[in-house]
Amino acid sequence: MATYDYTKGGGSGFFHQNRSTIWVPIDVDVAAIIASDSTLTTNATIAQNDIIKIYDIPADAVLTGRAVFETITKGTTSNTCDIGLEGAGELFTAVSLAADAGTMLMSAVDPGWGADDVMGVTFTATDTLDMQFLVAGETVGRWVVWVEMADLSKPGQVLGY
Repeated sequence: MATYDYTKGGGSGFFHQNRSTIWVPIDVDVAAIIASDSTLTTNATIAQNDIIKIYDIPADAVLTGRAVFETITKGTTSNTCDIGLEGAGELFTAVSLAADAGTMLMSAVDPGWGADDVMGVTFTATDTLDMQFLVAGETVGRWVVWVEMADLSKPGQVLGY
């Protein structure tokens, strides 16, 4: 198991109005990930339990718990992944990477979410959203992970007031 940083966007803060929510599209392209790292390029595959950091979550952000996993190009048959924060709850658990193109899977807040889970955590410093491949040998596939976040960078500010 290894961890690779393929983060894009976020991290440096929000670029829109404060105290609002946005949907962030995160492109996950296996071929591009493998090409971006010399070890992965040499192996020509993502190994079992490899963790790919896919997005820098900005400081003062909160994940609402709503997310969509969209298949653009299906991956290797029988492969699955988890998407979430290391050591915290997952937005998606054991998601099939072999779903047909166009398939969308929704994750929504349930009554049990809380501070020890992905949803409802306000990030005081940047963190990453990670994708862990649970089966060895991922060589193809492309997905978009849509994550809803709220910008809480200006305490007390409410839009329209």
